[in-house]
Amino acid sequence: MTNYKQPINNHQSRVALVIQYLGTHFYGWQRQPHHRSVQEEIEKVLSQVHQKSVTLYGAGRTDTGVHAAAQVAHFNTNLPIPAHRWAALLNSRLPDDILIRATAPVPSDWHSRFSATWRRYRYTIYTDALPNLFVRPFSWHYYQAPLNESLIQEALQPLIGRHHLAAFHRANSGRTHSWVDVMVAECYRKEPFIHIEIQANGFL
Repeated sequence: MTNYKQPINNHQSRVALVIQYLGTHFYGWQRQPHHRSVQEEIEKVLSQVHQKSVTLYGAGRTDTGVHAAAQVAHFNTNLPIPAHRWAALLNSRLPDDILIRATAPVPSDWHSRFSATWRRYRYTIYTDALPNLFVRPFSWHYYQAPLNESLIQEALQPLIGRHHLAAFHRANSGRTHSWVDVMVAECYRKEPFIHIEIQANGFL
């Protein structure tokens, strides 16, 4: 394995990551004491490579058990490693339930959280009568009554637009306001699944 300890450039660069993870065994994205988190697992590897503490900044947080297909994050580095090589380097050291899908250089004033223009969440319902072991971690099994995706789609429409959600504002979140712009709220069926997707400029 290449030794990245030396040389070290004085100039720092910023690298963006696109991350997939299986959230089953995580207490969410955000680092927290006494619990396993995605942020902490990646930071441990980054800190080992740099031989000093490195902070990873995510575009958003996910809760306990929630998976991510394309979480975006960034870190600063002064190591002379090309941005495109970080994916392979990190994947060789990360646990099996985290995967770096892409890496890219970004400007020093680009921030994964504050430069993001939208986030998108998907909720999946599995509708077959019998459970399926291979989709169980990624869906909610509901079959007791037929679900009408057209009615669900109709019910979602009032979500689209700008909303003041102060009642849902988490304390000490760092947000300066409680306005959220919901761009997409849709429900569609792909047998045997029903998917509900919400896209907004942020989630509280």
